[in-house]
This record gives sequence, structure tokens and C-alpha cells, in this order.
Amino acid sequence: MLRRLLKTLRCLLIIVTGCALGFIAFVSGIAVYAEFIIPTPVKSTIVAEKLAECFHTETFQLDNLVGPKILTPGEIDILQTDSSISRQVIWRIVLPAYGIYPYPAEIYSDLPFSATADDPAEQPYVDARAAAVICGLASSTQNPAAAMSEQEFDVLIQKLDSGTISLPEYNIDCPYLQGHTWNAETYRGRNALLSAWEDIPVAWRTDFIAEDWQIDFTLPSEIETEQGLVSRDRAAGSIHYAGHIIHLDTSNPKTTLHEFGHYVTYRVGWLYDPELEAEFQTEGPALAELLGKHSQESPREYIAEFIAHWLAYPDEQVQLAELAPNTATRVERLISDYNSLLPTEAP
Repeated sequence: MLRRLLKTLRCLLIIVTGCALGFIAFVSGIAVYAEFIIPTPVKSTIVAEKLAECFHTETFQLDNLVGPKILTPGEIDILQTDSSISRQVIWRIVLPAYGIYPYPAEIYSDLPFSATADDPAEQPYVDARAAAVICGLASSTQNPAAAMSEQEFDVLIQKLDSGTISLPEYNIDCPYLQGHTWNAETYRGRNALLSAWEDIPVAWRTDFIAEDWQIDFTLPSEIETEQGLVSRDRAAGSIHYAGHIIHLDTSNPKTTLHEFGHYVTYRVGWLYDPELEAEFQTEGPALAELLGKHSQESPREYIAEFIAHWLAYPDEQVQLAELAPNTATRVERLISDYNSLLPTEAP
């Protein structure tokens, strides 16, 4: 009886030991799988430390980079948490810190993904993805919204630290893109001009150059508007008529077209045109949803937004003409007969 009991206990011990060893092996296997098969996402704190190193500052001082628009408030919020961070955000904030300033994705027709974001606020992230792919820093098959792994981030930084990465040359006849030393603040305006330049009618561009107007890729600390002074943090572009200069601080090409809309209406003497005022009152409200609330502020903003939309979205010109036929006729004339509308003397 005792022998049988001992034998049973020995069997139970063997079974329990086997189960324990099996469980340990299972847990170890899961750990190995998690380590090598499921990558560990890089923490935003690690990315913040690398950014602080690039900008020669401390991580708690990164919010100082919001003012000059090197980082956005939303990106600061991400960097101040201990969470994972997506590829597209890392490309957007890290590449410029290493001197790689993304060209607009839309100028590369062979990209295997959409070059235009549905939301203009997302366009800088599409541009950064394009730069990462074009430079060999990323694959076009990678999900830009997915978290970047620690290993992937390490490889990215190693390549950037090598100092051998550069963007391909672009071929565009725009004198305002030459002779600049770009930095993390000015590349946004560069992108906005680069992607919009060839959408601006040739006569407008020729006149702008001939009149010796300039493009500045930063904004003044305060911008004078018809509603008074506003902070640069609330603007993407501005025009200074007396100084003959357009300021750009955005990656959105429509801002460039908007500011050129201001320029050409100034040149042909429409800033105080009573007929434009009437069109703003009668036709402007019908375009509030399509053009946005900024177009409803004044006749100047209305015509500038109308011009920008007309040039940026040619497939919507029919709709614009149906909703605002007089304004559409005005803009068509501004494009086709611009030189004949110019005054004999500068306004």
C-alpha cells in the first residue's frame, strides 16, 4: 500500500515538474517572441532626448520651439508623454532637425502613395514621409501611422548621424528658392512656394519678379491685418504691401496662392474696388462653406481665397462659377488679361 502511494506521489511530482517546466518554457518562448517578433515601440521620451540634442537644448525646453513653428503644440504634447510615437510624427520632427527638409510630396509623381492629405494640417506629415522614402530612410510599404520600433529608430538615427543623406535636386524655375541655407523653421515656407509656384499664372510671376518683390520664409512677430495686429502663431502667411514682400510659414501651397491673390489684386488696384465689395456682399455668403470662414472677413480676403481655390482646385472652377459668376468672371479676366489690367504707374 505504501509502495503504491509513493509511486503515485512520484508520478504526480513528475507531472507537476513537467507542467512547471513546460510553463517556464512557454513563458520564455512568449518573451522571445515579444522581443524578436513583436518590436518594442520607441518611447516619445527617447525621441525628445534626441531632438533636444539636435537643437542643443533640454527636453523640458522643447516647447520653446513652438513659437518659431519648428514643433507644433500637438507634437509637444506627444513628446511630453512616455508613450509610443508614430513613424509619420518622427519623420516630421526628426528629419528637419538633421538638416533634411522635405520637398512637397506632390512634386514626385511616381510616389506609391497619395501626395495630398485630405486635411491641410496633415500635409507636412505626407511630405516628411515622401522625404523619408526618397532618401532611403523608410519603405513606402510601412504604415506611417503605426508606432516606430526602438530598432527602427536606432537605424534611422544611425543613418542620419552618418551625414551622407541628401534629398534629390528639384528642377523648377523659381529664383526665390535659390541661395538659401534652409533650416527647420524656414523649410515649411520653402515647401509652400515650391509646390505652388507653377500653379501661379506666368504673367503674375513675371510681374512679381520684375517689381522686385521678395519672399521671406518666416513671419514677423506681429502681423498687421484688417482686424488689427495678430501674433505670428495665428498666421501661416502675410503680405506687406509697402515693403514689397510676402511672408510664408507653412507647408500648405494654398497659402502661397492666397498671398499671390493679395498681390495681384493690389497690383491691378482692386483693394478698394466698390464692385468687388458688392460681389463680396452678394456672392460671398454662398461660398462660406467651400472657401472657409477666412473668406468672409473682408472683400480682400474673399477674393484672395477665391483665387487660391480657383488655382489649387481647377476641377471645382465650374462650381465656383455657378455660385459666384461675377467673381469667377473677374478672376478669369485677372488670369487671361492681367497685363492689360496693370496701371501705367505703380499703385
